[in-house]
Amino acid sequence: MSWGQLVAGLRALWAGIRLRCPYCGRGRLFERAFHMRATCAYCDARFSRARGEFVGAVYLSSTLTLVLALAGFFSLEAWLDPPLALQLALWIGFALLFPMLFFHTARGLWVAIAYLTGGVYPDPDYERQWVSPEARRAAAKRRARRE
Repeated sequence: MSWGQLVAGLRALWAGIRLRCPYCGRGRLFERAFHMRATCAYCDARFSRARGEFVGAVYLSSTLTLVLALAGFFSLEAWLDPPLALQLALWIGFALLFPMLFFHTARGLWVAIAYLTGGVYPDPDYERQWVSPEARRAAAKRRARRE
C-alpha cells in the first residue's frame, strides 16, 4: 500500500465520520434525522446498492457498545468499587442509549468502508449535467407551487 492510498483511505473514513459522501467529500449522507439519502447530491454516488447493507453498521455499533461497556464496567470496578446494582444500571443505560447516539456515525463509517471496498460509486450508465442541490430544491419548490 502506497502513501497516497493510505491518505485516500483515511480521507474517506474521515468523510464518513463527518457524515459526508466518501466519493466526493461534499454531499451529505442524511436528509433528516434517521433518513439516509440514496445518492449523493453532488456526484450521484449510490450509498447502498443492495438490501441489508446497513447490517455492517449495526455490527460496528454493537461491537463498539459492547467493548466500551465492558471496559467501563471493569475500569469503574477497579477504581471506585461501586455497588453492583449501580454498575448494572449505569452500563445497561449506556448500552441502550449509546447505539442511538452513534447511529449516524456508524452508518457514515460503514458507507466509507463500502466505498473503500468498491461498493460506493456513481452509476456509469446514468449521466447528467451537474446541478447543485440548491438549484434542485428551488426547482422542486417551483414545481410544487405550479401544481
